[in-house]
Amino acid sequence: MSDVSEPPIQKIPVHEVVRKRAALYLGDTESSGLHQLVRMFLDVVFKHARRGEHRGASLRLREDGSLCLFDPGPILPPEQLLQCIQGREWPSGWGLCLPVVFALSSRFQVDMWDGGRQWRAQGARGIVSNEPAEVAPAEPVPGDAARGVRIDFFPDPGIFQEHVLEVERILQHCRELAFLIPGLRIHFTEPQGVEREVHYPGGLAQRVEELTRNLPRLHPHPLAFDVQWNDVRVRCALQWCESDGRIQSFANERCTTEHGQHVEGVIRALRVALVTLAGGETSDYPGTRLMRGLVALITAEGPRLRFKSVACTQLDVKGLDLAVKKRMRPLMVKALRDHPLLPRLVALARAPE
Repeated sequence: MSDVSEPPIQKIPVHEVVRKRAALYLGDTESSGLHQLVRMFLDVVFKHARRGEHRGASLRLREDGSLCLFDPGPILPPEQLLQCIQGREWPSGWGLCLPVVFALSSRFQVDMWDGGRQWRAQGARGIVSNEPAEVAPAEPVPGDAARGVRIDFFPDPGIFQEHVLEVERILQHCRELAFLIPGLRIHFTEPQGVEREVHYPGGLAQRVEELTRNLPRLHPHPLAFDVQWNDVRVRCALQWCESDGRIQSFANERCTTEHGQHVEGVIRALRVALVTLAGGETSDYPGTRLMRGLVALITAEGPRLRFKSVACTQLDVKGLDLAVKKRMRPLMVKALRDHPLLPRLVALARAPE
C-alpha cells in the first residue's frame, strides 16, 4: 500500500465555471444573452419584493453601458456579502443569480447602507479586489430609504458579442417584475436622463389589458385565475381576440419561453371546464385550437421550482399540470357558465384547422 496520500479535490471557483460556460447560463452570449443577464441582475428585486421587504426599486442605465440598481431591501453582513459575490453562499432572499452577474462583469461595485453606516466592496470578473469595508463618512442613502443595497455592474465585453443594452428591452424586464408583483414600483432612468416609473397595481390582468388595447377583443376584460398547490402558486390572465395569440409564461421572475407544466395545467383546466359546461370529451376541445387568438400571461411562483435545463426556459415540476387542472377547473366553470365567451370558445374548438 502506498503511503502517498491522494491530493485533495480542488473545487473550481464559481466565477471560472460561469465565465467558461456563459452561454449555458444565459442561452447565448449575443444580445438575448446580454439582456438575460439584466433579468438575473433584477432577481434580487423580485425576491425582496415578493417577501414584502419593499415596494419599490430604482434602476439606471448609464451612457457607458453600465447598470446601477438600488434595492431598499435588507442588507447582508459584510462577511456574508463576500461569500455571496463569490457564489459560496446563497442567502435567503438573494437567490443564485448575483454570482453569475458578478462573474460576467468587467467590474462591479456593491454599496450597502443600514443604521447610518455604509459598506463597500469592489471587484471584477467575479473576483473581489477588496473585502467589504466601511465607508466613512457614509454617503447619503439613495432616495428616501433608510437602508438598502446599490449594485453597479459593467457587462464584460470579453464575454458578450453584443455590448449594447437596449432601453426598451430593459423597460420590458421592469414591466415584467411590476406585473408579476402587483404594487411594485420600479423607477427607471435612461442614459439621457429620461425617467420612467413602471407600476401595475392590477397585476397580470392589467398588463394583458394593455397588450390587447388595440386588438379586437372577444370579451371586454381578461379572465383571471389564481390557485395554490403545496408551495407553488399559479396565476393567469386570459384574453381572446380576433387576431394572432401569444402566451407568455414565467416561473418566479424567469421568462419560460418553452413554457412547462404551469401552462399545460391552465390549458388542461380550460379543456375539462368546457367538457363540464358544453359536454363531449376533452378531445373535442384541442388545446391548439383554444389557443387561437389567446393573449395570456401565466406564472408559477414557489421557493423550489425546477427546470428542464440550466437556462430555465421550461418549468419542470412533477405533477403541477394535474394539480393546476384540478384546482382551476371549478374556477373556470364558475367564470364561464353564463359568460358570453363560452359559445365563442366552443365554436373555436370545433372550427376546422
